[in-house]
Amino acid sequence: IKSLLPHYENYPVKDLIKNVLEATVISIAFNRQMRTDEILHLLCQMRTNLYAIYQFDYQGMDVSQERIGQGLYYTSSLMNHSCDQNTIVVYDGKYLTIRAGRKIEQLSLIHISEPTRL
Repeated sequence: IKSLLPHYENYPVKDLIKNVLEATVISIAFNRQMRTDEILHLLCQMRTNLYAIYQFDYQGMDVSQERIGQGLYYTSSLMNHSCDQNTIVVYDGKYLTIRAGRKIEQLSLIHISEPTRL
């Protein structure tokens, strides 16, 4: 998990302050066995790389989705992320599968969508 990026710079100030406060409370609760900055780093790593998990309900031509959880999928978190992804994320129960969303040329980079920040 050490190689996952926390992306502090992408957090709105309000969310970063919230993370710092939570890290401080956690540090105090565990008798300062870990420094606040270490806990902050872990919180931001986790929140940056968590994926929202959806359940899809197909009824004829209508599709609805319901958010049912979140998961940390280490391998997909290490993939290149982009707003212009060429893959799609598909859930099968607790498993995450990455599929091509369009033709990917040989030797092209594979990009996955950004995880949903929680």
